[in-house]
Amino acid sequence: MMKLKTNTIHKQLKFLRKLFNDALRLDKIEYQHKPFPKYKLKLEKTSRSFLSDEELKAIEEVATVPGERMHLHKMMFIFASYTGGLRISDVLKLKWNNFDGLHIHISIHKTKSQLSIKLPNKAIEIVKSYHTKKSKPTDFIFPCLIMMCI
Repeated sequence: MMKLKTNTIHKQLKFLRKLFNDALRLDKIEYQHKPFPKYKLKLEKTSRSFLSDEELKAIEEVATVPGERMHLHKMMFIFASYTGGLRISDVLKLKWNNFDGLHIHISIHKTKSQLSIKLPNKAIEIVKSYHTKKSKPTDFIFPCLIMMCI
């Protein structure tokens, strides 16, 4: 038996509820066969914890080989941490034209909101380490697709 927590159950049932709603809308099922009016999805409040400076420093000090996938993953994680926890989906789509030398300007994938983040020096160093003479404004900052990271 799976021991799922309340929020995981909520997420999975929300997907099933959408399927039932779509089927109802397409007249594939009748309303009386729809189970979700009888069941209320529950969510628990959660709190996020963040890495301490010492924990982030420990990750930075993990030895990796530049040019290898693990190094790129580590650098993207560190970059995301220094930008206030930017989602990986947003880090992956960063292009050089999103970076002005001090800030990144992006449309957040999940919320579709525009965001401008002033980068701390460490994040700027990481970004600049991926810039080459061949970098074009439309190129991705982190060469994940080239290295098949996804």
